Amino acid sequence: MVGEARVHQRLDEALAAGVNPERVMEWLKFEEDARKEAGLQHPPAPGTLVYCDFGPGMARPEIYKERPAIVISTQRNWQQLCIVVPISTKEPRRRQRYHVELPCEALDPRLPQVRRWAKCDLVSHVSLKRLRGWYIGGGLRIFDIVPDELLAEVREGLLYAIGLAETVDSADG
Repeated sequence: MVGEARVHQRLDEALAAGVNPERVMEWLKFEEDARKEAGLQHPPAPGTLVYCDFGPGMARPEIYKERPAIVISTQRNWQQLCIVVPISTKEPRRRQRYHVELPCEALDPRLPQVRRWAKCDLVSHVSLKRLRGWYIGGGLRIFDIVPDELLAEVREGLLYAIGLAETVDSADG
């Protein structure tokens, strides 16, 4: 839902005005749902770090819940979809070439400094309505972009995930 301080402030204002607190909570929930529904208006650039709502409609072993992701598709301003690779703090059981470890310094320094992986085998084509910027507090959101080298590594991991890396390797050789 919305930030704790904002909820308390709005509730205090409503109580002072004599408004039913349950009614205010309903409105705050509606407001938050509407904000989430809005999502992004334009496709982000490749390499943009976003938060993606991977649920509902996803089922295990698919990636689910709201989590960070890296945009890997090119910008197509007429399209309301983009391709993302989810980021997880859960280390893969068996590391594969399609699991790309992300260095902490390549991500937002305000995030907890823990190991993270781009799970290229869980690539998803999602609506822009599922995406938003990284929340940094005070109602602000930012959009960081990973370095080009890291984006290239994630895209290579994607080729391994969909079985095309060998095709590209043999064409280069």
